[in-house]
Amino acid sequence: MALYRVDAYVTVSCWTLVEAESHQEALEKAKNRELATAHIEPAESDREAWHVALDGSPTDLFIESD
Repeated sequence: MALYRVDAYVTVSCWTLVEAESHQEALEKAKNRELATAHIEPAESDREAWHVALDGSPTDLFIESD
């Protein structure tokens, strides 16, 4: 039996906390933040990075090569 690495794409939601005077200012600050690294206890603060909610499903599965 052969072993295959199957890749897929996943769309998930994410969130970050932003202190701002307005919605527009909050959006501007948020768009410049990086994704947090994946840890059980995230190293990055809620106010410094985007945190991923693991709520997606794999789609568009593919195999790179045989």
